[in-house]
Amino acid sequence: MSDTTNWYNPYRDDDDVTQEKFKSKPPGTLADSINRLFSSEYNDTWGSFSSTKWWAESAQTFTTGYLSLEYIHNNVHNVTGGGSLTKVGLGHMSDVPVAAFDPIFWLHHCNIDRLLSMWQALNWNKWWDTEEPPAPDEKDKTGKPMTNLPDPTPLDPLLPFHNVETDKHDEGFWTSKGVRDWTKLGYTYDILTPAPIALDENGALNEEVYKAELLAKINSTYTSTGEYYRKLYEDEKIPNEEFFGPHNTELHTWNDYIINVIYDRYALNGSSYVIEFWLGGRDNDRESTFHDPENLIGSVYCLAGMTPSSTIKPGGCANCGSQRDNKVLSRGQVALTIPLISQALNKDFKHLDSVRGRHVIEYLKNHLHWRFVPIGGGPERPASDFPDTVISVLRGTGKYVGKSETNKDLPPKYAGYEFQYGPTEKKPAGLKSGDEVLGEHPKKKRAFRQF
Repeated sequence: MSDTTNWYNPYRDDDDVTQEKFKSKPPGTLADSINRLFSSEYNDTWGSFSSTKWWAESAQTFTTGYLSLEYIHNNVHNVTGGGSLTKVGLGHMSDVPVAAFDPIFWLHHCNIDRLLSMWQALNWNKWWDTEEPPAPDEKDKTGKPMTNLPDPTPLDPLLPFHNVETDKHDEGFWTSKGVRDWTKLGYTYDILTPAPIALDENGALNEEVYKAELLAKINSTYTSTGEYYRKLYEDEKIPNEEFFGPHNTELHTWNDYIINVIYDRYALNGSSYVIEFWLGGRDNDRESTFHDPENLIGSVYCLAGMTPSSTIKPGGCANCGSQRDNKVLSRGQVALTIPLISQALNKDFKHLDSVRGRHVIEYLKNHLHWRFVPIGGGPERPASDFPDTVISVLRGTGKYVGKSETNKDLPPKYAGYEFQYGPTEKKPAGLKSGDEVLGEHPKKKRAFRQF
């Protein structure tokens, strides 16, 4: 497995000398990201849940919807097939034309189907549930009008997969509508089995109880930031107010930090690349941050690998060409809270010993850096090669929401995010105060979700 992962989990309990502050292993951020994906209202439309596509969500004013199933799918491709931090090269999984030659491809896609079925069980009516936004009345950085390229519909053919035998090359394909209900195809997943408490004496399903118990299963399977906070809070060696700040010491809420990224998957004309996020090193010393592999806290993997077609160069990926020509951008999200907690607890990181808000923002300002790297290794590419990238840091609030009928914890909720310009505004591709993002000026009043 590649060490260029974005699933950060470096704080270990195997060294009593250097790791004496706290003995609980933090959850990896892959588990935390999946937990967030199922958090109430983290994604509230089919489009925001299923796809990294940016324009489909450009009219929305909330900021948690940068995380999607496609984003997790893409990053696992990089985790299992990406290059090394020290060597040039890559595996099959990170190269689209040959990814299916790796047996783990099939396991990976079965799990993506499983996660999708779980979300559908919780949100059955959210299926192409919002209309595509019209072309925004905006211009890109070159002055050209921005446009929206509508997604395929549920009835469009899923090429090249046939569900009937036919001699007609343009008929008989599966559609999204045809595979919406996986149970009609003769299979399901264990996690979707109703808990006994969700069935009455006649075997009828109580849908609300069923959903709550399913969420509780998800929460216990994919550990959240909130669960890590709980373990820290209960550890007597952690001085709660000193470490967390007064905002967090009642164990009801906690400060939550995320990185949101808008990027152009066709910036390298069909070649995949990675935006790596690093945290650590010396004060305001970008290069020192990249010296220690444990400073790599996350990444956004641009899974491309198909050359877009054009009138000049036909024969490539036609859909890719349309998306490139219409400036369809993508979005991703890196959760920051777990890496911040881990570094604050690890005394090898000299510049952070608390997750109080003012300490964290100053630390991110001086120690958060990113770079653009071609997939498979090679020299770092300048940010000027990726002019449509926008990287922002936000601080919000996580909150415990209660328990299921069987007294099991539900996934936490997240809300109240606000831009933190200090960590980004003096860095290439970083959001600056006054920049436009999310389709409106950031100084205008925003309809952020509130508890």
